[in-house]
Amino acid sequence: MRFFGTWKGTGQRRPLNGLNEVPRNGQVVLFTPSWGAATPRIANAAEIVLQPFPQTRPNTDLAATVTAVAAGGGTAIPPDGAVLTAVGTLAPKLQAEAPVGTPVTTRLILQPDWAGVVDALGGGPALVRNRRTIFRSLEDFASTQVTTRDARAGIGQLADGRIIMVAVDGRSRGYSVGMSTFELAQTMARLGAVNASAVEAGGSVTVAFDGTLLNRPSDAAGERAVKEALLVKYYGVYAPPPPQELIGADSASTVQQLSYKVVRPSKVTASLIPPAGGAQPFEQDAAKQPGTYSFTQRSFDREGTWHWNVVATDDLGRRSTIDRPFRVDFTLSKLRVPAKVRRTPGLAVRFALSRAATATLRIETRLGTPIRTLPAAQLPAGDGTLRWDTRLTRQTFAFAGTYVARVLVTSSVGKMDLAAPFTLRAPPPKPKPKPKPKPPPSK
Repeated sequence: MRFFGTWKGTGQRRPLNGLNEVPRNGQVVLFTPSWGAATPRIANAAEIVLQPFPQTRPNTDLAATVTAVAAGGGTAIPPDGAVLTAVGTLAPKLQAEAPVGTPVTTRLILQPDWAGVVDALGGGPALVRNRRTIFRSLEDFASTQVTTRDARAGIGQLADGRIIMVAVDGRSRGYSVGMSTFELAQTMARLGAVNASAVEAGGSVTVAFDGTLLNRPSDAAGERAVKEALLVKYYGVYAPPPPQELIGADSASTVQQLSYKVVRPSKVTASLIPPAGGAQPFEQDAAKQPGTYSFTQRSFDREGTWHWNVVATDDLGRRSTIDRPFRVDFTLSKLRVPAKVRRTPGLAVRFALSRAATATLRIETRLGTPIRTLPAAQLPAGDGTLRWDTRLTRQTFAFAGTYVARVLVTSSVGKMDLAAPFTLRAPPPKPKPKPKPKPPPSK
Protein backbone atom coordinates (compact mmCIF):
# COMPACT_ATOMS: atom_id res chain seq x y z
CA MET A 1 0.00 0.00 0.00
CA ARG A 2 1.33 3.45 -0.90
CA PHE A 3 0.68 6.82 0.72
CA PHE A 4 0.30 10.12 -1.15
CA GLY A 5 -0.63 13.12 0.99
CA THR A 6 -1.28 16.77 0.07
CA TRP A 7 -1.86 20.05 1.90
CA LYS A 8 -3.09 23.41 0.57
CA GLY A 9 -3.16 26.86 2.14
CA THR A 10 -3.24 30.10 0.16
CA GLY A 11 -0.95 28.67 -2.55
CA GLN A 12 -0.99 25.57 -4.69
CA ARG A 13 -1.56 22.00 -3.49
CA ARG A 14 1.74 20.68 -2.03
CA PRO A 15 2.99 17.20 -0.98
CA LEU A 16 2.30 15.85 2.49
CA ASN A 17 4.95 13.20 3.15
CA GLY A 18 3.71 11.36 6.20
CA LEU A 19 1.37 10.95 9.15
CA ASN A 20 2.60 10.76 12.75
CA GLU A 21 6.27 10.14 11.94
CA VAL A 22 9.41 12.24 12.41
CA PRO A 23 9.93 14.29 9.22
CA ARG A 24 13.22 14.35 7.38
CA ASN A 25 14.72 17.42 5.69
CA GLY A 26 12.45 18.73 2.94
CA GLN A 27 9.32 16.94 4.25
CA VAL A 28 5.92 17.96 5.65
CA VAL A 29 4.21 15.65 8.18
CA LEU A 30 0.80 15.81 9.88
CA PHE A 31 0.67 15.03 13.62
CA THR A 32 -2.63 14.04 15.28
CA PRO A 33 -3.35 13.22 18.97
CA SER A 34 -2.52 9.58 18.15
CA TRP A 35 1.15 10.65 18.08
CA GLY A 36 1.12 11.95 21.63
CA ALA A 37 0.90 15.19 23.58
CA ALA A 38 3.38 17.23 21.50
CA THR A 39 5.32 17.15 18.24
CA PRO A 40 9.01 16.11 18.24
CA ARG A 41 11.56 18.88 18.72
CA ILE A 42 13.31 19.62 15.39
CA ALA A 43 15.59 22.62 14.83
CA ASN A 44 14.40 25.04 12.12
CA ALA A 45 11.00 23.33 11.82
CA ALA A 46 7.93 25.43 11.06
CA GLU A 47 4.56 24.38 12.48
CA ILE A 48 0.91 25.36 12.28
CA VAL A 49 -1.87 24.29 14.65
CA LEU A 50 -5.13 23.21 12.97
CA GLN A 51 -8.17 23.30 15.26
CA PRO A 52 -10.71 21.80 15.25
CA PHE A 53 -9.45 19.05 12.95
CA PRO A 54 -11.88 16.46 11.52
CA GLN A 55 -11.50 12.72 12.06
CA THR A 56 -8.79 11.46 9.72
CA ARG A 57 -10.19 9.51 6.77
CA PRO A 58 -8.36 8.36 3.65
CA ASN A 59 -9.03 9.95 0.25
CA THR A 60 -11.11 12.77 1.76
CA ASP A 61 -10.52 16.53 2.00
CA LEU A 62 -9.91 17.39 5.66
CA ALA A 63 -10.49 21.13 6.21
CA ALA A 64 -9.41 23.08 9.31
CA THR A 65 -8.36 26.61 10.27
CA VAL A 66 -4.89 27.70 11.44
CA THR A 67 -5.19 28.81 15.07
CA ALA A 68 -1.49 29.22 15.91
CA VAL A 69 2.00 29.05 14.39
CA ALA A 70 5.22 27.84 16.03
CA ALA A 71 8.83 26.89 15.29
CA GLY A 72 11.36 24.32 16.51
CA GLY A 73 8.89 21.56 17.36
CA GLY A 74 7.55 20.59 20.76
CA THR A 75 4.17 22.13 19.96
CA ALA A 76 1.20 20.82 21.95
CA ILE A 77 -1.24 18.79 19.83
CA PRO A 78 -4.83 19.75 20.76
CA PRO A 79 -7.12 16.79 21.61
CA ASP A 80 -9.50 18.00 18.88
CA GLY A 81 -6.81 19.28 16.51
CA ALA A 82 -3.63 18.52 14.57
CA VAL A 83 -0.24 20.07 13.85
CA LEU A 84 1.38 20.37 10.42
CA THR A 85 5.21 20.37 10.58
CA ALA A 86 7.57 21.38 7.76
CA VAL A 87 11.35 20.91 7.78
CA GLY A 88 14.05 22.38 5.54
CA THR A 89 13.18 24.21 2.33
CA LEU A 90 9.42 23.70 2.88
CA ALA A 91 9.37 25.50 6.25
CA PRO A 92 9.23 29.02 4.68
CA LYS A 93 6.43 27.95 2.30
CA LEU A 94 4.33 26.67 5.20
CA GLN A 95 4.85 29.93 7.11
CA ALA A 96 4.00 32.04 4.04
CA GLU A 97 0.97 30.09 2.83
CA ALA A 98 -0.67 29.23 6.18
CA PRO A 99 -0.75 32.23 8.55
CA VAL A 100 -3.19 32.32 11.49
CA GLY A 101 -6.80 32.37 10.30
CA THR A 102 -6.08 30.61 6.99
CA PRO A 103 -8.27 27.62 6.03
CA VAL A 104 -5.98 24.67 5.20
CA THR A 105 -7.05 21.49 3.42
CA THR A 106 -5.15 18.22 3.81
CA ARG A 107 -5.77 14.94 2.02
CA LEU A 108 -4.44 11.50 3.02
CA ILE A 109 -4.42 9.36 -0.12
CA LEU A 110 -3.98 5.56 0.07
CA GLN A 111 -3.37 3.37 -2.97
CA PRO A 112 -5.29 1.09 -3.11
CA ASP A 113 -7.97 3.10 -1.34
CA TRP A 114 -9.01 0.33 1.11
CA ALA A 115 -12.60 1.51 1.09
CA GLY A 116 -14.48 0.17 4.10
CA VAL A 117 -11.39 -0.91 6.06
CA VAL A 118 -11.75 0.30 9.65
CA ASP A 119 -8.72 -1.35 11.29
CA ALA A 120 -5.59 -3.04 9.91
CA LEU A 121 -2.61 -4.91 11.30
CA GLY A 122 0.81 -4.17 9.83
CA GLY A 123 3.27 -6.93 9.05
CA GLY A 124 4.64 -8.91 6.17
CA PRO A 125 5.65 -10.32 3.89
CA ALA A 126 2.55 -11.90 2.36
CA LEU A 127 2.62 -15.70 2.72
CA VAL A 128 -0.51 -17.14 1.07
CA ARG A 129 -2.84 -15.62 -1.49
CA ASN A 130 -5.91 -17.46 -2.83
CA ARG A 131 -4.65 -20.72 -1.27
CA ARG A 132 -1.30 -20.51 -3.08
CA THR A 133 1.96 -20.04 -1.22
CA ILE A 134 4.05 -17.01 -2.17
CA PHE A 135 7.74 -17.67 -2.75
CA ARG A 136 8.68 -14.09 -3.58
CA SER A 137 6.36 -11.34 -2.38
CA LEU A 138 8.36 -8.47 -3.97
CA GLU A 139 7.93 -6.50 -0.75
CA ASP A 140 10.63 -4.28 0.71
CA PHE A 141 12.34 -6.85 2.95
CA ALA A 142 16.03 -7.72 2.94
CA SER A 143 16.85 -11.29 1.89
CA THR A 144 18.35 -11.96 5.34
CA GLN A 145 14.97 -11.14 6.88
CA VAL A 146 13.05 -13.74 4.88
CA THR A 147 15.43 -16.55 3.87
CA THR A 148 17.07 -17.40 7.19
CA ARG A 149 15.41 -19.69 9.70
CA ASP A 150 14.19 -17.79 12.73
CA ALA A 151 11.36 -17.58 15.23
CA ARG A 152 8.35 -16.32 13.27
CA ALA A 153 4.67 -15.48 13.65
CA GLY A 154 1.89 -15.43 11.08
CA ILE A 155 -1.82 -14.77 10.81
CA GLY A 156 -4.20 -16.29 8.26
CA GLN A 157 -7.85 -16.69 7.34
CA LEU A 158 -9.52 -20.02 6.60
CA ALA A 159 -12.14 -20.57 3.91
CA ASP A 160 -14.97 -20.30 6.47
CA GLY A 161 -13.69 -16.94 7.75
CA ARG A 162 -12.04 -18.17 10.95
CA ILE A 163 -8.68 -16.64 11.87
CA ILE A 164 -5.60 -18.70 12.75
CA MET A 165 -2.51 -17.33 14.50
CA VAL A 166 0.73 -19.32 14.38
CA ALA A 167 3.92 -18.86 16.42
CA VAL A 168 7.10 -20.77 15.51
CA ASP A 169 9.94 -21.01 18.02
CA GLY A 170 13.49 -20.57 16.77
CA ARG A 171 17.15 -19.85 17.51
CA SER A 172 17.30 -22.94 19.75
CA ARG A 173 19.41 -25.82 18.48
CA GLY A 174 18.18 -29.20 19.58
CA TYR A 175 14.66 -27.82 20.05
CA SER A 176 13.67 -25.59 17.13
CA VAL A 177 15.80 -23.64 14.66
CA GLY A 178 12.75 -21.82 13.29
CA MET A 179 11.52 -21.34 9.74
CA SER A 180 12.15 -19.20 6.70
CA THR A 181 9.19 -17.14 5.51
CA PHE A 182 8.52 -19.61 2.68
CA GLU A 183 8.50 -22.52 5.13
CA LEU A 184 6.04 -20.52 7.25
CA ALA A 185 3.96 -19.95 4.09
CA GLN A 186 3.87 -23.71 3.43
CA THR A 187 2.83 -24.30 7.04
CA MET A 188 -0.02 -21.76 6.85
CA ALA A 189 -1.24 -23.35 3.60
CA ARG A 190 -1.17 -26.83 5.18
CA LEU A 191 -3.29 -25.46 8.03
CA GLY A 192 -5.90 -24.37 5.46
CA ALA A 193 -5.19 -20.64 5.16
CA VAL A 194 -6.70 -19.04 2.06
CA ASN A 195 -4.78 -15.82 2.71
CA ALA A 196 -1.97 -15.28 5.21
CA SER A 197 0.76 -12.85 6.18
CA ALA A 198 3.79 -12.87 8.45
CA VAL A 199 3.57 -10.41 11.32
CA GLU A 200 6.81 -10.71 13.32
CA ALA A 201 10.13 -12.54 13.55
CA GLY A 202 12.85 -13.07 16.13
CA GLY A 203 12.90 -12.75 19.90
CA SER A 204 9.61 -10.83 20.04
CA VAL A 205 7.57 -13.87 18.94
CA THR A 206 5.47 -14.79 21.96
CA VAL A 207 2.07 -16.41 22.35
CA ALA A 208 0.13 -16.63 25.60
CA PHE A 209 -3.40 -17.42 26.71
CA ASP A 210 -5.16 -16.54 29.95
CA GLY A 211 -1.88 -15.55 31.60
CA THR A 212 -0.01 -18.71 30.55
CA LEU A 213 2.97 -18.57 28.17
CA LEU A 214 2.49 -21.20 25.45
CA ASN A 215 5.75 -21.04 23.51
CA ARG A 216 9.48 -20.65 24.19
CA PRO A 217 10.64 -17.13 23.24
CA SER A 218 14.15 -17.18 21.80
CA ASP A 219 15.59 -14.37 23.93
CA ALA A 220 18.04 -15.63 26.54
CA ALA A 221 16.16 -13.69 29.21
CA GLY A 222 12.79 -15.17 28.16
CA GLU A 223 9.78 -12.96 27.40
CA ARG A 224 10.36 -9.43 26.20
CA ALA A 225 8.29 -6.59 27.60
CA VAL A 226 5.20 -6.09 25.43
CA LYS A 227 6.02 -3.79 22.51
CA GLU A 228 3.13 -4.54 20.17
CA ALA A 229 0.59 -7.32 20.27
CA LEU A 230 -2.55 -8.71 18.68
CA LEU A 231 -4.92 -9.27 21.59
CA VAL A 232 -8.06 -11.40 21.45
CA LYS A 233 -10.35 -10.72 24.41
CA TYR A 234 -13.36 -12.69 25.54
CA TYR A 235 -16.17 -11.12 27.58
CA GLY A 236 -18.45 -14.08 28.16
CA VAL A 237 -17.98 -17.58 29.52
CA TYR A 238 -14.93 -19.70 28.71
CA ALA A 239 -14.52 -23.42 29.37
CA PRO A 240 -11.21 -25.13 28.61
CA PRO A 241 -11.34 -28.47 26.78
CA PRO A 242 -11.71 -31.36 29.24
CA PRO A 243 -8.20 -32.61 30.07
CA GLN A 244 -8.73 -36.11 28.68
CA GLU A 245 -10.87 -38.21 26.44
CA LEU A 246 -11.96 -41.25 28.39
CA ILE A 247 -10.96 -44.01 26.04
CA GLY A 248 -9.53 -47.44 26.74
CA ALA A 249 -10.29 -47.33 30.47
CA ASP A 250 -12.74 -48.74 32.98
CA SER A 251 -15.77 -46.49 33.48
CA ALA A 252 -15.80 -47.18 37.22
CA SER A 253 -12.33 -45.69 37.67
CA THR A 254 -12.47 -42.76 35.25
CA VAL A 255 -12.54 -39.19 36.56
CA GLN A 256 -13.14 -36.13 34.38
CA GLN A 257 -12.26 -32.63 35.59
CA LEU A 258 -14.56 -29.91 34.25
CA SER A 259 -14.37 -26.15 34.70
CA TYR A 260 -15.47 -22.79 33.34
CA LYS A 261 -14.52 -19.13 33.82
CA VAL A 262 -16.57 -15.93 33.76
CA VAL A 263 -15.07 -12.44 33.62
CA ARG A 264 -18.12 -10.46 34.79
CA PRO A 265 -20.86 -11.15 37.36
CA SER A 266 -23.09 -13.66 35.60
CA LYS A 267 -25.94 -16.12 35.95
CA VAL A 268 -24.62 -19.51 34.85
CA THR A 269 -26.14 -22.82 33.82
CA ALA A 270 -23.55 -25.62 33.55
CA SER A 271 -24.59 -29.06 32.34
CA LEU A 272 -23.06 -32.39 31.31
CA ILE A 273 -24.98 -33.86 28.37
CA PRO A 274 -24.76 -37.66 27.73
CA PRO A 275 -24.70 -39.11 24.18
CA ALA A 276 -28.41 -39.93 24.25
CA GLY A 277 -29.35 -36.44 25.52
CA GLY A 278 -30.91 -35.34 28.77
CA ALA A 279 -28.73 -32.78 30.52
CA GLN A 280 -27.27 -33.45 33.95
CA PRO A 281 -27.09 -29.91 35.45
CA PHE A 282 -24.29 -28.97 37.82
CA GLU A 283 -25.66 -25.42 38.20
CA GLN A 284 -28.93 -23.80 37.15
CA ASP A 285 -29.06 -19.97 36.84
CA ALA A 286 -26.45 -19.71 39.57
CA ALA A 287 -25.20 -16.20 40.41
CA LYS A 288 -21.43 -16.17 40.00
CA GLN A 289 -18.77 -13.53 40.53
CA PRO A 290 -15.80 -13.31 38.14
CA GLY A 291 -13.56 -16.34 38.57
CA THR A 292 -12.97 -19.98 37.70
CA TYR A 293 -15.26 -22.78 38.93
CA SER A 294 -14.33 -26.48 38.84
CA PHE A 295 -16.30 -29.75 39.06
CA THR A 296 -15.51 -33.47 39.05
CA GLN A 297 -17.47 -36.19 37.27
CA ARG A 298 -16.41 -39.57 38.68
CA SER A 299 -18.24 -42.09 36.51
CA PHE A 300 -19.72 -42.43 33.04
CA ASP A 301 -22.44 -44.97 32.35
CA ARG A 302 -22.69 -44.47 28.57
CA GLU A 303 -20.18 -44.54 25.77
CA GLY A 304 -20.14 -42.02 22.92
CA THR A 305 -19.74 -38.24 22.67
CA TRP A 306 -20.52 -36.26 25.82
CA HIS A 307 -20.83 -32.47 25.99
CA TRP A 308 -19.74 -30.05 28.72
CA ASN A 309 -22.10 -27.14 28.05
CA VAL A 310 -22.06 -23.79 29.88
CA VAL A 311 -24.41 -20.83 29.28
CA ALA A 312 -23.88 -17.46 30.99
CA THR A 313 -25.70 -14.12 31.00
CA ASP A 314 -23.60 -11.30 32.45
CA ASP A 315 -24.68 -8.18 34.34
CA LEU A 316 -24.88 -6.25 31.06
CA GLY A 317 -27.39 -8.72 29.64
CA ARG A 318 -24.94 -10.34 27.22
CA ARG A 319 -25.54 -14.05 26.72
CA SER A 320 -22.70 -16.39 25.80
CA THR A 321 -22.35 -20.14 25.54
CA ILE A 322 -19.56 -22.66 25.09
CA ASP A 323 -19.77 -26.37 24.34
CA ARG A 324 -16.86 -28.78 24.85
CA PRO A 325 -17.39 -32.31 23.45
CA PHE A 326 -15.30 -35.28 24.59
CA ARG A 327 -15.35 -38.99 23.88
CA VAL A 328 -16.09 -41.86 26.23
CA ASP A 329 -15.19 -45.18 24.61
CA PHE A 330 -14.10 -48.35 26.39
CA THR A 331 -14.05 -50.59 23.33
CA LEU A 332 -10.27 -50.90 23.27
CA SER A 333 -8.22 -51.36 26.43
CA LYS A 334 -5.28 -53.19 28.02
CA LEU A 335 -2.90 -52.49 25.14
CA ARG A 336 0.30 -54.52 25.60
CA VAL A 337 3.35 -53.88 23.42
CA PRO A 338 6.72 -55.50 24.21
CA ALA A 339 9.47 -53.00 24.98
CA LYS A 340 12.00 -54.72 22.70
CA VAL A 341 11.32 -56.60 19.49
CA ARG A 342 13.50 -58.70 17.19
CA ARG A 343 12.92 -59.50 13.53
CA THR A 344 12.16 -63.03 14.54
CA PRO A 345 9.49 -63.72 15.72
CA GLY A 346 8.40 -60.09 15.03
CA LEU A 347 5.96 -57.84 16.91
CA ALA A 348 2.82 -59.12 18.62
CA VAL A 349 0.44 -56.42 19.91
CA ARG A 350 -2.17 -57.65 22.39
CA PHE A 351 -5.29 -55.87 23.65
CA ALA A 352 -8.85 -56.35 24.84
CA LEU A 353 -12.12 -55.49 23.08
CA SER A 354 -15.36 -54.94 24.97
CA ARG A 355 -17.37 -55.44 21.75
CA ALA A 356 -16.83 -56.61 18.18
CA ALA A 357 -14.77 -54.14 16.17
CA THR A 358 -12.61 -53.69 13.09
CA ALA A 359 -8.98 -53.37 14.22
CA THR A 360 -5.94 -52.09 12.32
CA LEU A 361 -2.29 -52.08 13.37
CA ARG A 362 -0.24 -49.09 12.20
CA ILE A 363 3.50 -48.71 12.76
CA GLU A 364 4.74 -45.12 13.07
CA THR A 365 7.96 -43.25 13.74
CA ARG A 366 8.33 -41.42 17.06
CA LEU A 367 7.16 -38.23 15.28
CA GLY A 368 3.97 -39.91 14.05
CA THR A 369 4.88 -40.68 10.42
CA PRO A 370 3.23 -43.99 9.34
CA ILE A 371 5.69 -46.48 7.84
CA ARG A 372 3.45 -49.56 7.61
CA THR A 373 -0.30 -50.11 7.95
CA LEU A 374 -1.43 -53.72 8.22
CA PRO A 375 -4.72 -54.91 6.69
CA ALA A 376 -7.77 -54.41 8.91
CA ALA A 377 -9.13 -57.42 10.80
CA GLN A 378 -12.69 -58.01 12.05
CA LEU A 379 -12.39 -59.25 15.65
CA PRO A 380 -14.97 -60.38 18.22
CA ALA A 381 -15.18 -59.14 21.79
CA GLY A 382 -12.43 -60.43 24.05
CA ASP A 383 -8.67 -60.64 23.80
CA GLY A 384 -7.17 -59.75 20.44
CA THR A 385 -3.74 -59.89 18.82
CA LEU A 386 -2.28 -58.17 15.76
CA ARG A 387 1.17 -59.00 14.39
CA TRP A 388 3.87 -57.30 12.32
CA ASP A 389 6.75 -59.18 10.73
CA THR A 390 8.98 -56.03 10.93
CA ARG A 391 8.95 -55.69 7.13
CA LEU A 392 8.21 -52.49 5.20
CA THR A 393 7.75 -54.45 1.96
CA ARG A 394 8.08 -58.10 1.11
CA GLN A 395 11.82 -57.75 0.64
CA THR A 396 12.69 -54.82 2.97
CA PHE A 397 12.97 -54.90 6.74
CA ALA A 398 12.61 -51.81 8.91
CA PHE A 399 15.79 -50.32 10.34
CA ALA A 400 16.56 -50.81 14.00
CA GLY A 401 15.27 -47.99 16.20
CA THR A 402 12.33 -46.75 18.26
CA TYR A 403 8.82 -46.94 16.76
CA VAL A 404 5.20 -46.63 17.89
CA ALA A 405 2.58 -49.35 17.53
CA ARG A 406 -0.90 -47.85 17.16
CA VAL A 407 -4.09 -49.93 17.20
CA LEU A 408 -7.10 -48.24 15.60
CA VAL A 409 -10.58 -49.71 16.06
CA THR A 410 -13.98 -48.91 14.63
CA SER A 411 -17.01 -50.16 16.54
CA SER A 412 -20.69 -49.38 17.00
CA VAL A 413 -19.65 -46.59 19.42
CA GLY A 414 -17.21 -44.88 17.06
CA LYS A 415 -13.50 -44.76 16.32
CA MET A 416 -10.66 -44.79 18.84
CA ASP A 417 -7.00 -45.73 19.08
CA LEU A 418 -4.29 -46.54 21.60
CA ALA A 419 -0.53 -46.50 21.06
CA ALA A 420 2.69 -47.52 22.79
CA PRO A 421 6.38 -47.26 21.84
CA PHE A 422 8.80 -50.16 21.28
CA THR A 423 12.39 -50.64 20.18
CA LEU A 424 13.23 -52.75 17.15
CA ARG A 425 16.57 -54.44 17.65
CA ALA A 426 19.08 -55.04 14.92
CA PRO A 427 19.55 -58.71 13.95
CA PRO A 428 22.64 -60.36 15.42
CA PRO A 429 25.64 -60.26 13.11
CA LYS A 430 26.19 -63.35 11.03
CA PRO A 431 29.07 -65.45 12.33
CA LYS A 432 32.14 -65.28 10.18
CA PRO A 433 32.98 -68.58 8.48
CA LYS A 434 35.91 -70.38 10.03
CA PRO A 435 38.98 -70.28 7.81
CA LYS A 436 39.89 -73.59 6.21
CA PRO A 437 43.02 -75.19 7.66
CA LYS A 438 46.05 -74.76 5.49
CA PRO A 439 47.42 -77.94 3.99
CA PRO A 440 50.80 -79.06 5.37
CA PRO A 441 53.75 -77.85 3.34
CA SER A 442 54.99 -80.41 0.78
CA LYS A 443 58.39 -82.00 1.32
